[in-house]
Amino acid sequence: MKRYLTYIVAALLALYLLVSLVWGEAVAHSRLYKGFRVTVVDSARVRYVSADEVSKYLARHISAKESTPLRDIDTEEIEELLSANRLIEEVRCYKTPSGLLRIDLTQRVPVLRVLGDSAAYFLDENGEIMPADLPEAVSVPVATGHITSAFARESLYPFACFLRENDFWQAQIEQIYVDGNQNVELIPRVGDHRILMGPLTAYEEKLDNLRCLYEQAFSQCGWNKYSTINLKYKDQVVCTRRK
Repeated sequence: MKRYLTYIVAALLALYLLVSLVWGEAVAHSRLYKGFRVTVVDSARVRYVSADEVSKYLARHISAKESTPLRDIDTEEIEELLSANRLIEEVRCYKTPSGLLRIDLTQRVPVLRVLGDSAAYFLDENGEIMPADLPEAVSVPVATGHITSAFARESLYPFACFLRENDFWQAQIEQIYVDGNQNVELIPRVGDHRILMGPLTAYEEKLDNLRCLYEQAFSQCGWNKYSTINLKYKDQVVCTRRK
């Protein structure tokens, strides 16, 4: 019996929410436009776009006056207008019963900076290209060298995501260098040595081996005993002593 009551209550709640949504949309549709309000949902996380900047931009591009019926305002057009900004990830524009037009947006977040031979840009969390001139400093690994767009998206992007999700490697790896044969070399933040990865494959296993070296050997002999650490070979870490 209690189970049936739960189902009934859940169904009534869903019906109430649906009716409220439809009613609110109908009321909003019949109201006069009273302006708009922009909210940057993830402003505490990153600050590439500000609500004030977006508001000023919209004020120049929205022709609606306060006497305009809300039903005459195309929210999809506003969403498309703002989505053209390469710093914005998602836009949701909707009408409210009070007559306000609400615009909620989220920003794109970079995970890697690419400084290739022919182009400079950032890659975001979805592997999409962002402009190189972000409005504030970004603390992400930098990839340099012979980097094609395809290699950046298909190989460097998942590797950058792996580093980002691992606190140890996120703090450790500062630069990624790619040579003409797509062999990868890592430059760490701590220690004066180079890490030779070879092809960017099986990198989780390679870095697990390197971390064991750091924790078991470098903690005893120090970080500057070796000039290079070679992870190219399966289940091996080959170190070259500094001359």
